[in-house]
Amino acid sequence: MVRMGFVLLTVAITTGSLYSHYINGIFFALSHKVIFTWATWLVFGTLLVGNHLWGWRGAKASKLTISGYIFLALAFLGVKFVVDILL
Repeated sequence: MVRMGFVLLTVAITTGSLYSHYINGIFFALSHKVIFTWATWLVFGTLLVGNHLWGWRGAKASKLTISGYIFLALAFLGVKFVVDILL
């Protein structure tokens, strides 16, 4: 599941950056959602590399999975907060 989610997140980041470049002329605007998305991508990438190379399982893998989910939730909820409440 994490591997498939990582692939889908990579596709989402790639297509989102191409769309942003098409619309705004820049690949990555420096905003909270971009930072949290990249943090999520790094956490899940670290988890997959650690699992493959060093056999990370159990507590370490679950902590990384939960922290990646929290980063992704913060990115989503941050966008909802800004759009619904601040704007």
